[in-house]
Amino acid sequence: MGIDEAGRGPVLGPMVYGCAIVRADDVAKLETIGVDDSKALTDSKRRRIFELMRQKSESDEKLLTYSVRVVHPRTISAQMQRRVKQSLNEISHLCAVALIERALQRGICLSEVYVDLVGNKEEVYQAFLNERFPSLKIIVSKKADSIFRIVGAASIVAKVTRDDKLAEWVFEERGFIAPEEGIGSGYPADPLTKKFIRTMVDPVFGYPSLVRFSWKTVERVLERRAIKYTWDTPSLDTSKQLTLTELWSKAREKKRSPTKKGVRRHAFFTERGLSNATELI
Repeated sequence: MGIDEAGRGPVLGPMVYGCAIVRADDVAKLETIGVDDSKALTDSKRRRIFELMRQKSESDEKLLTYSVRVVHPRTISAQMQRRVKQSLNEISHLCAVALIERALQRGICLSEVYVDLVGNKEEVYQAFLNERFPSLKIIVSKKADSIFRIVGAASIVAKVTRDDKLAEWVFEERGFIAPEEGIGSGYPADPLTKKFIRTMVDPVFGYPSLVRFSWKTVERVLERRAIKYTWDTPSLDTSKQLTLTELWSKAREKKRSPTKKGVRRHAFFTERGLSNATELI
């Protein structure tokens, strides 16, 4: 089994993790059909090889089986911007775990798993996977997609899948119309992608869900072009936080000032007579 990804760096579109599984006796056949690191192949060659990998032989058996895990850009943004942030490396590691688990659940007898390195240290990532799958021989290697054919096959699966997802993207946002010239490859250096990020920003809602809000490229544009807003929330000053005794004490409630200084409350709340709950009944 080989595992690799496509789309870690782009500011647009999903990240796709792919795995390829082949019988040990058939690994040499991957070289025969031209399997290599997807980055070393043209789009047409990748697609031709992808079709060859999926074709059935005379014995009515496919050369390999594969699976993908697609991480929506909205998920990437949410995970990387939540209070307890989850890094892209952590998201990637969990994708690899999910692909291995899925293969085992399908009854596939795995013996060896080769994984392209994510992060800085091979031994750390490998130990992470070994702890979860102690019965498997797991090899984590930098540039694994160019060293091991099975990882190269996984890289082709992931790359073709991501390219198709991006090309066929249907915007969920009502009324949003994609530019006629397209959105490019999704990488920040792509001229079409740069134009999309620069011109399609909404001052209130930002961008459609295709965009990864957690990318610095996007954050800088939003900082310049979007409307700044301060959320009307209770003070986070813990020095003024009431104890349980004070919270339940009516005497304490009477002593507190009914007015509140600070940021003016939004009209939405004042018009509806809404206020923060300070007493439980």
